[in-house]
Amino acid sequence: MIRKAPYRIISLFIKILTPATFCFFWNYISDGYNDLEILFLPLPFSILIVLPNISKKRRNFFLILFLSIILSAVTLYASILIFFALGHTVEQMLNSNNIKDGLSEFILKLVGMVSYYIIPPAMIFFWYDKLFYIVKNKFTKSVFFFSFLVFVLAYFTTYNNFSTAIAIWQFIMALALQLILYQEEVKDLFRKKSPTKS
Repeated sequence: MIRKAPYRIISLFIKILTPATFCFFWNYISDGYNDLEILFLPLPFSILIVLPNISKKRRNFFLILFLSIILSAVTLYASILIFFALGHTVEQMLNSNNIKDGLSEFILKLVGMVSYYIIPPAMIFFWYDKLFYIVKNKFTKSVFFFSFLVFVLAYFTTYNNFSTAIAIWQFIMALALQLILYQEEVKDLFRKKSPTKS
């Protein structure tokens, strides 16, 4: 058992980190997106989440893959629409009330944060809960909480770099989903074994 432990740990780390790492580098090396490329943005994310988690799916593999792509796309485009609709409304209100430029910029950043870093992750967590077997417990809630916290920090540090922002967004999202999906395996690594009786 001792000899198998390092292999189990490495194997689990690979399963958890590989989708997130691939998502990050796929987006980072793209160095920005034009109008056509952004249409395919949900594709690699969906494939990299579904393929390693075939054993944890609720339904047919191809149905899960199809729904994952569609729902990820819906989340992306919904966030863009929310940002423009909410941003335009807030901007009009700020202009009509002669709010100072510094405060206006900060408020619009908050709108962007809610549109891209609060609502979309919540939607993704909701969709994937329907596609995969996800246990709802303290571990799941902790991952949710820390994910949103990291999302907020990442937003303000990558505000002017679209490619890096998307790369970090998908990395955090994919890592959170993998941690939730493999939570029993993660807990098992830290679970104390009962002493064997002679």
